[in-house]
Amino acid sequence: MIQRLLEVAERNEIGVPHGIFPGFGSDGVALLRGGIPTALLAIATRYTHSPFEMGDVRDIDAALRLLKAFVTTPAEPLAQGPS
Repeated sequence: MIQRLLEVAERNEIGVPHGIFPGFGSDGVALLRGGIPTALLAIATRYTHSPFEMGDVRDIDAALRLLKAFVTTPAEPLAQGPS
C-alpha cells in the first residue's frame, strides 16, 4: 500500500516527505490485524497537541492531491504467483 502511494505520488509529481513515527499508534492497526492493507497518510505539523499546532498549507494541498490521485488511479493487477 505504501509503495502504491509512492508510485502514484511520483507519477503525479507530488512531493512526499518521509517520516518515521516511533511509538505512534493509529486506528489502522485494527485493519492491519484483520488482514486489510493499510497505510497512514499524515501531514507534517509542528507543536502537535498544543493550542497552536501548525501545518503548512502546501503540505495540506499535497496530501489532498495525493489522496485524490490515489483513489482515482486504477490499481495495477497483483502479480500472480506460480501456479
